[in-house]
Amino acid sequence: MSIGVNTKCQAVHDGEKTLQVYTHEGGNYYSWQGFFRARVPVTADGGFDAREMKGLLKTAGLDDLTATPTAEAEKRLIKSRLVWQNAPSRVPEYETLTGDALDKKLDEILKDLGIDQKRVDGVELRKVCDGYAVYYDPEQAKALKAAGADYVWCGVGRAESVVSIVQSGGLRSTNRRCLSGIRLTGASPSSDMGTGGADNVFTRIGTNAGRGKIRYDDSFCGSGYRLIIDEAELGRTDWYAYTGDNFGTTRPSTLHSRQGSEEFVRGQNRSFKSGNEIMFRQGIPTESIQKIRCSGDYERDKLLKAFRDAGITSVNGIPIEDFVEVGDYL
Repeated sequence: MSIGVNTKCQAVHDGEKTLQVYTHEGGNYYSWQGFFRARVPVTADGGFDAREMKGLLKTAGLDDLTATPTAEAEKRLIKSRLVWQNAPSRVPEYETLTGDALDKKLDEILKDLGIDQKRVDGVELRKVCDGYAVYYDPEQAKALKAAGADYVWCGVGRAESVVSIVQSGGLRSTNRRCLSGIRLTGASPSSDMGTGGADNVFTRIGTNAGRGKIRYDDSFCGSGYRLIIDEAELGRTDWYAYTGDNFGTTRPSTLHSRQGSEEFVRGQNRSFKSGNEIMFRQGIPTESIQKIRCSGDYERDKLLKAFRDAGITSVNGIPIEDFVEVGDYL
């Protein structure tokens, strides 16, 4: 790769087909651990290409990846996502279990959390971006709004970057930008790769109690342009958060000791920490961006011009003059 990041990989070749497995060596790029990329030549026959891909994965002993999961397996995954989201400290209780023992433990934890079967059945699969979907829990979104979540936000430094985000379909994680050939940007991409956080989009919470009282620029990268994201995005079951800057680490010891989703939101609503960080896997779609809040009239005028130069007159059905506003406080 030639965009500022060099990682080692091991390759399996089967004719023109290639499977690349990226290795985690030396601790520099923890976020790439376990990542692989499979490539087969493209023909006019999609069915043939799919069979070629399946054959390549079988050669590498990964053919189970193409198997359709059973309804039972999917329900088990949903339950584990709900536990991971709401009681991360209890994940070690079941991560080595299988079969009936796993089902029994998941049901036990969910009962302790007050999550019933109706809520489990209400979880739905939603597309986030091309190639990535997530289980979404509507009841979680409602609970976190009641707990004090007003919105989610992230800072962007340049008007041109805001336009690019809108045009490209939304925010993307460092790793996704890297794989798309986009220049690495963001607050700390190298550090995020080192901790495992680079698979995520980094955001912060905006709380009801903090509205009109806390400045955006109290937080790192809080100056310039702030993308205001619908709090309903918190219904996703793939995000995690810390009260301080941990570069989104995914190291098990830290990840399992973090606060659950509702505990985090209630805590920030009660006592806001400017270094809080919320990590959403892979991306956040443009459709979830409600408005853009600028640090001043100059920045607003600059962004409006950048939108017009790009031929954009509205975002999500909202005229850009209404979509872009000025405000320094949450």
